Amino acid sequence: MAPVDLLPEIQHTLQTHVNDIVRSGERLLDRVKTGEPRQDLERIVAAGRELRQVVDIVFGSLLSAADRWDVASLGHRFRSPLTAVIGYSDLLAEGGSLTGKGADLEHIRSAAGSALVQVERLLDIARGEASQPQSIVPVAVHSAALGDEPARHRLLVVDDDQMSRDLLGRWLGALGYTVLQAQDGAAGLAMATTCGVDLVLLDVRMIGMDGFEVCRRLRGEPATSLIPVVMLTAGDHLERTRALECGADDLLPKPFERTEVLARIRSLLRIKANQDVIRRQATELAELNRTLEARVTQQVAEIERLGRLRRFLSPDLAEIIVNAQDESLLSTTSTISSTSSAYRRGRPRRPWRYGAAGPDRRTYDRLRRYA
Repeated sequence: MAPVDLLPEIQHTLQTHVNDIVRSGERLLDRVKTGEPRQDLERIVAAGRELRQVVDIVFGSLLSAADRWDVASLGHRFRSPLTAVIGYSDLLAEGGSLTGKGADLEHIRSAAGSALVQVERLLDIARGEASQPQSIVPVAVHSAALGDEPARHRLLVVDDDQMSRDLLGRWLGALGYTVLQAQDGAAGLAMATTCGVDLVLLDVRMIGMDGFEVCRRLRGEPATSLIPVVMLTAGDHLERTRALECGADDLLPKPFERTEVLARIRSLLRIKANQDVIRRQATELAELNRTLEARVTQQVAEIERLGRLRRFLSPDLAEIIVNAQDESLLSTTSTISSTSSAYRRGRPRRPWRYGAAGPDRRTYDRLRRYA
């Protein structure tokens, strides 16, 4: 059987799973009337209905344009709403706000996972690869599995899809991270430069400036060149090479496994913390070198002054003058010395006295002792 002959089967299976998502979500909406859980359920149902439209549109045109399939665009159209369905299902399951309604919620999560398998089969055909149906085992994600250690880091989520930003922000915020959100590439660049972020989660496909261009600009600025960047894509996995060429530290597909994303975040934050320590130590070392150079210059100058003074004065007196850091004491010393000599020779002259124009009393007394 040719790969394109599998399209009707994939379409039927995908429609079945998408309908399950919508019907289960609508049943839950009938039972949940208010609050944040209802808002999340409304997002799930809206994403399911979007998926239903995408299936009708895409499969209606695939056979007529089989030689011109855009794999990245195809993946983005399916994976973005599936990411919303899976993400909000996980948030509702972890929140425990749908007590007694877990069966429908699990059915939504399972149907979304099975739909994702069919999407991957479709993308394999679009790439010209053989595709076989795969079984899927839904993975329940709980907060305890992700770790409960406190987090002090600031993360920036850059995505033009509001639901994707909301999902990442709520999930990472619940783990203790401070999460900033930017709705497009330009806003993301500005916040990365001014807000002191520790890591950037960057969507590939955005209106205007895409994620690749944002990443290139981050790497081109000294202030942001070392910030870890994890790119997220609902497109084709072949975008990974392009992401790495732009300077990204990693690229993860949507819908993503939350445990994997968290592991990458923690790993990159550890690396950045080590880099920050190295940069701080380098700065301190440069300051020490600068200070040491100044001290050496000062000491060399004192040695040169001491050498000049020792040509005319006793070593002890020369050292007093150097320590006082005032060569004008030479004239004071000369006055004291000549006055003392005059007294010794019996020729009194007006004694020199310390005052505002001369040295302090302590220096004066020491000079007299050595004069």
